Amino acid sequence: MQENINIDELEKSLSNIKNLTEKMSKNLLNTNQLIRDSINNGSGVWDSNSAELYRNRWESLISDFPEVIQTFQKQESNLETFIENMKKVEE
Repeated sequence: MQENINIDELEKSLSNIKNLTEKMSKNLLNTNQLIRDSINNGSGVWDSNSAELYRNRWESLISDFPEVIQTFQKQESNLETFIENMKKVEE
């Protein structure tokens, strides 16, 4: 059984991946800023030992996210290249 690659579906998937990556990046930046503005910074929103532990844990977690976003962006690029190559083959 021969399976065909549907370029239109791949392009839709690529668009979805790009949109989700952008949303994820923006949401992480916004959440990070909110935490830095509100938690254990002397603003009075949440300043305590538990706030310090929470913020330290957050800072540890957020440090990995640039690499996660780069991975998604690399896969976007790989999929774009694949689509371009498939279009050339079909010509």
